[in-house]
Amino acid sequence: MNDKEYKIRTATLNDVYILVEHHSLMFEEIFSLDGTAIDFYKSQQMKKSYLQKLKTELPTCSYNAWLIEIGNKIIGSGSISICSMVPTLIDPSYLRAYLHSVYIDKKFRRRGFAKIIIEEIIEYCKYKNINHIFLHASKSGKPVYKSIGFISRETMEINEA
Repeated sequence: MNDKEYKIRTATLNDVYILVEHHSLMFEEIFSLDGTAIDFYKSQQMKKSYLQKLKTELPTCSYNAWLIEIGNKIIGSGSISICSMVPTLIDPSYLRAYLHSVYIDKKFRRRGFAKIIIEEIIEYCKYKNINHIFLHASKSGKPVYKSIGFISRETMEINEA
């Protein structure tokens, strides 16, 4: 099968389990690169919560995902969650897209598929008049996002609130 024979499509409720798998594999790889052990219980909680999120938000379009297929095999995916945020002078709109869970099967990496998914998401956001897309990039993902035009910004957060 030739890489040029890929198909990109939007996810449906029939795809939620592969999206959960990709989300989980993405985190497993990020943690393994840092040498951090994965807490099995938290991993199971994350999968359960993510599945619930997808089943709840995919029908309302507050969550959207795209899949890349070659033949009948899904080789990658990427997602956005549409968020209501405070309008700013930089972007007076209140809608933002949080780009997340971009994952490409290891056998198909370095062929531009992540970029294809991200560009599809950017076009969707333009169509929906969502001008601001933000994300948290892994070390291996940063070069891909920068090549598309994303810029690094400083953010702060607390995980104990």
